Amino acid sequence: MPKSSNTRYIKQIKQDILNKFKKDCSGAGHALPKVWVEQIYLSQLEESKRQAFPTAVAELQEEGLLWRNTDKLKLTKKGVDTLFPNNGVSPKKKVKDGILEQFKTRGLKANQQLPFGWLGFDYYPTLNPKQRAVFQQVIQELINDGWAEFNWDALRLTALGERQIYG
Repeated sequence: MPKSSNTRYIKQIKQDILNKFKKDCSGAGHALPKVWVEQIYLSQLEESKRQAFPTAVAELQEEGLLWRNTDKLKLTKKGVDTLFPNNGVSPKKKVKDGILEQFKTRGLKANQQLPFGWLGFDYYPTLNPKQRAVFQQVIQELINDGWAEFNWDALRLTALGERQIYG
């Protein structure tokens, strides 16, 4: 196989692996499912491309983006940072702003509630692994800071929270 083709295959395989981690919203230590690697991904590659797979994995390891634990390919913290950059906004700020924006978008005022269903089923799945890691902490901080209160199955906006949101 010509070197240029091999290089192109390696680059594409590396991107495919990283894309799979990103699509699965994987955090540090998450492994690619063996079934995906062997039965889905590798089986769809033609033989010449399949031969480039070990080299692509080795390069990702050398770059510190993944590590191999026996037969599993796991994402590293550096891999997470590469796939999910903060872009100058901390994960905590991003989550907090998202929750506060939802209060505002819904036009909620003091003593009105944001259902936990929205938080858990609509909002949480949109977060990347770094944001998910701080999600509960942000909720607790909103409560501790007096901006919101826990109310059975909802997050209730306080008068202080209303002032913070609407200025």
